[in-house]
Amino acid sequence: MPEVEGGESSDDVYPFHGVDGENNPIGPCDAFWKRVLTKKIRKDVDDDENTKEGKLLWYHQGVEYWNHVDATVDGVLGGFGSVSGADAKENERILRTMMYPEGEFSEILEKRALDVGAGVGRVSSTFLTKFFRSVDLLEPVHHFIEKAKATLKDKVQNYFEESLEEFSFEEDGKALAGYDVIWIQWCIGQLSDADFIDLLKRAKVNADGFIVVKENNCSKGFHWDDQDSSITRSDNYFRWIFEQAGMEVVNSKMSDVFPKELFAVRTYVLKRSPPKKKSQ
Repeated sequence: MPEVEGGESSDDVYPFHGVDGENNPIGPCDAFWKRVLTKKIRKDVDDDENTKEGKLLWYHQGVEYWNHVDATVDGVLGGFGSVSGADAKENERILRTMMYPEGEFSEILEKRALDVGAGVGRVSSTFLTKFFRSVDLLEPVHHFIEKAKATLKDKVQNYFEESLEEFSFEEDGKALAGYDVIWIQWCIGQLSDADFIDLLKRAKVNADGFIVVKENNCSKGFHWDDQDSSITRSDNYFRWIFEQAGMEVVNSKMSDVFPKELFAVRTYVLKRSPPKKKSQ
């Protein structure tokens, strides 16, 4: 979802430095992830059963936050539902100008897309199902995906109620066919660096396909939101992630359709980097 911009962090190189919601420095990203993903919490029942590793807690807190958000466009966009129309039009422009030039645009009518972190199906309903022959939807929050099913019905081929960090790109133990476009928008801040990189590495995208990441950008480093267990990354931080995952940024664009008081929103169009040639 769009978020309100805050202050800045340290030099924008790895390890990227972050701030919390009150702009207090919280140190470099490697130390941050080690801290939040290795701590344990005990609940007021059986210690052995209810001691949660930090990684599980991080993702549990994120899903719990969204479990209490209304399954509406305004809900998933944090009260900024009014931007959805402009966002859909921009997404179509991205498709037409940054991914499929005019001579190739008609070809997408035969292509497959995956909507990642789809929420109530907003991107699928306003954009993807209008252009792609087949659309699948991935979303971990139960009442969001139920709303998407009620809205989109058979316009979506498969509804996957699974977490992004554990989605295997399989169904009933069999590998899914490759996607031509995997669309990731306003959700990837929930993932740790390692899980973000792993998701990109295992993504079933066809050789000539694209992965699109459309996300908030802070100006430097990262901003941590402890309410929903998410971070907002800078442009350099995203590009570092993509490099670690073996992805090449073939196009990128800063959005110009959202209110100025929000974080900047940037779209990255990715392809797998070609394998490096072995030296003779």
